[in-house]
Amino acid sequence: MKNGRRASLVLAGLMITGTAMAGAGGGMLHNMGLPQESHLYAGGSFGIASHAEYDDGTTGVGKLYAGLRANYLVGVEAGYMNLGDTETAGLDDGPDGEPGQGRNSARITSSTSGLYAAGIAYLPLVQNAELMGKLGALYWDRDSGKQVERTGEYHQANDSGLSPLLGVGAQYQLGQNLHVRGEWEHVFGAGSDDYESSVDLLSLGLTLSTY
Repeated sequence: MKNGRRASLVLAGLMITGTAMAGAGGGMLHNMGLPQESHLYAGGSFGIASHAEYDDGTTGVGKLYAGLRANYLVGVEAGYMNLGDTETAGLDDGPDGEPGQGRNSARITSSTSGLYAAGIAYLPLVQNAELMGKLGALYWDRDSGKQVERTGEYHQANDSGLSPLLGVGAQYQLGQNLHVRGEWEHVFGAGSDDYESSVDLLSLGLTLSTY
């Protein structure tokens, strides 16, 4: 997944930039001409993902993200998600090539990652703590394979597409420039044909910001 690797490197660079801005106490932010109530941030999270249509569909995952918080209530964010490797039982293709319509059992494996963009809404609760809501889209890339058990045939497939993404979460400010963030996110229908599956992602991470 070359696009995913490139995105990972880019967002890693954004995280380093965010760290530098945080260490500078937000001075770079004012130099960029942004309003005082706005700030930039970058971070990373780790967690688990559940692929609904896969028997062995729970896997460790990670993501990198960066964003702009326009004010206390709204912002925008973009990032890269690695949704892990999964496996499930299925059937080979039918006589006319219809996916999953054959008679022979098969083992299906998939590896999924993607780039996302979303709008973020914030709801302050108490000092240093707030709720978050996310609505956007994930451009996913899924590498899949199908091993037919009786014949030993192996078929590979790669597909990509755009799926809606929503999420809720909370974050707590540990220090002037450091937040801890917990999230649940749902991707609607990543993949196609008998490789398609919705994905639920639970993650916990750290965010560095100029705030």
